[in-house]
Amino acid sequence: MADPVSVPKPGDVFIGVIDFFAILIPGVAAQIFLAWAGGSLSKFATDAYSWAVILVIAFVLGHMLHGAGSFLDVCFYDPLFKPRNTQSISPRRSFRDRKYFRSNDELYKAALSLSKDSIGGQFQWSRAWLNRHSPEASIELDRLEANSKLFRSLTVLALALLVCWQAFPHPGKGELTWTVLTLLFSLWRYCDLRVKMVRCCYLHYVQIQRGL
Repeated sequence: MADPVSVPKPGDVFIGVIDFFAILIPGVAAQIFLAWAGGSLSKFATDAYSWAVILVIAFVLGHMLHGAGSFLDVCFYDPLFKPRNTQSISPRRSFRDRKYFRSNDELYKAALSLSKDSIGGQFQWSRAWLNRHSPEASIELDRLEANSKLFRSLTVLALALLVCWQAFPHPGKGELTWTVLTLLFSLWRYCDLRVKMVRCCYLHYVQIQRGL
C-alpha cells in the first residue's frame, strides 16, 4: 500500500535567508517610509492581526523592490563587473579594466575550462553544481547573495525616495543628504558583495573540481 501523501501544514512553511534579507527587510523599510510619508506611522497597531497584515504588505513590497532591482544587474553591474575571458580584454587600459572591476576574470576562465557544457551560463552552472555537491559552499553563497540583494533593494528604495522628494514642497536638506548617502552606500555595497559572491562561487567550484 502506497504511503499517503503528506499535506504541508502552515507550520512547515519557513522563510529562507534570501527571503528574509532580500525581500522582507526591504519591504518593511518601504512600508515604514510609506507610513511616514502618509502621516500614519504613529497609528501602527500592535495586535497580531495588524502585524500579519504588515508582514504580508511588506513581503509584496519587497518583491516589487526585488524585481525592480534585477534591472540593476543588467544595466549597472554586468557592464562593470561581470567576469569576462581575459583574452577579450583590450590592450588599452580603461576605467573598467581596473583590477577592482576585473578581479573575477581569472577565476571565471578557470571555471569555464573545467565545464564541458555550462548550460545557462557559467555562474548558474557552477552555482547549481555546488548546490548538489557542497551544501557548505551553498550556505556561504546564500548568505552573500542575500546581503547583496538586500542592498540592491535598498538602492532601488533610495532611488524611489529621491523621486518622491520631488512631490514634497520643501524637503529638508538633511533628508536629501541622507537619501543620497544611502543610495551611494547601498549601490557600492550591493556590487561589492555580489563580486565577492561570484568570486566565492567560482573559487569553490574550481577547488572542488580539482580535488583541492
